[in-house]
Amino acid sequence: MKVGDLVRDFGDGDIGIIVSEVRSYPAEVNQKRAYPNGHKYVMVSWPSNDHKPVQMDLLAVKNGWVEIINESR
Repeated sequence: MKVGDLVRDFGDGDIGIIVSEVRSYPAEVNQKRAYPNGHKYVMVSWPSNDHKPVQMDLLAVKNGWVEIINESR
């Protein structure tokens, strides 16, 4: 995943654009959420959220809740 990739939310069909590189949650968050090896997310701009970027955990793709529909070059 990289900036410019388009993603589709299977829940509501919304299409968003990734607006940040992959980031890791801080260590203290990882420990509280039981992610000892780190956990990653990207910021996504969604039309249904007035295009305000929100965090999208990469587990959303892994678990099939979101799909990458167009990868930027």
